[in-house]
Amino acid sequence: MFERKFEIIKGGINTPPDIDNRQFVSAFVTNTRLMGVLGMYIEWKIESLGVQSSMHQFFYLDAEEYGFETYTEVINADVAELRKVERSMMGGLGGKRVDINENEARLIVQHYISFNEKRGLALPASYSMYSFLDEPQLELSKEEKNALFGKLCVELNGPFEAINYFLMRAFAKDEPAIEFLASEAFSGNLSEYTGLAASLCKNTIDVSISDDEEPLYICESLLDDEVSKQYMMVISEIKVDCDFKIKSFDISSTFLISPIEAAMQMLRSEFITIYKIFFDISYFEERCERLLETSVPTSYENGTLYMIFNKDNLHVRNQVFNLNDDITGLLYLPEGSDRMIACSPTLGGIQKIENRLKSSPLGISVFPVSKYEFKEPVFYDFINSEFDDFEAFIAETREFDR
Repeated sequence: MFERKFEIIKGGINTPPDIDNRQFVSAFVTNTRLMGVLGMYIEWKIESLGVQSSMHQFFYLDAEEYGFETYTEVINADVAELRKVERSMMGGLGGKRVDINENEARLIVQHYISFNEKRGLALPASYSMYSFLDEPQLELSKEEKNALFGKLCVELNGPFEAINYFLMRAFAKDEPAIEFLASEAFSGNLSEYTGLAASLCKNTIDVSISDDEEPLYICESLLDDEVSKQYMMVISEIKVDCDFKIKSFDISSTFLISPIEAAMQMLRSEFITIYKIFFDISYFEERCERLLETSVPTSYENGTLYMIFNKDNLHVRNQVFNLNDDITGLLYLPEGSDRMIACSPTLGGIQKIENRLKSSPLGISVFPVSKYEFKEPVFYDFINSEFDDFEAFIAETREFDR
């Protein structure tokens, strides 16, 4: 699976040393809690030494392992700068913005500060700029907590989506999400599967009929067990009620598989297009904003990679779920080269990238010079190699079909 890396961008004027007054303006959170992560934004009107400014706070929150992971703020930023920071921190989440009020924003921050403290995780830098959100401590009733949690989640569309989210959260040891997804009549021993700190890499669902003539969903789940550093297969049976809540969950069997077997299960083709470019790459992001609005940039030794995510997480609705199906594709700009490389695991994905490039302001400045289809991944081998020329890399290391 892909590790998401973030480039933190500081902008605006220097943060005021003392804030005399602070007024809440607006806030939103992404409805991606069932994916295990949240992005949140808060805007404040502040006054410091008689000067009024606007402060924009961005939070990246992980419900599985890292907790309150990333924070940045910008002061008096323009719209373009705010979009750049938002894309850097939230571009790959695939969710929609949900407006929240000040108390709800404070509660979310307080929950994740507590999450870090309980697990001995360091909080992000600039604590003095967000510590005020941790006071006073706010309390919610169980009903209010459920209502807020619901705001953070997508509305479930069907049994496959419910099952895939449930298995993701269960194997990730995410008890609040498990409780949210389970029905009141749920039967199953949570401790049996919340003890696994594992990522759901792939899930295949077959539909049968149970003895009581209800649909019975038989799942074959490939897990990356992050504790033992092993892959395992879990076979389970699940029932779902009419509200798409999980009624029952029973594990039939579990067994380890080798990394080679796991790689075969997750094997994907790669479609790659090589472009010759006729533009100054320092203007790339500015001139290709629409294509990159759901991307996350990562710097490599020999270039910059843009991982382009889907605008939604509809892949979770699939009967065969693959964790990395949230990715449309990749764009790579090797440093000092006149080439740009587009890559996607699907033909539809590479065509989407090609069409967006063609219709962008860069359309007249990029020309495809070659296309490849590989039966197994080669792209990451290239960007982690010493080569800066993809075609030379292929000629040296791989057999290929054009």
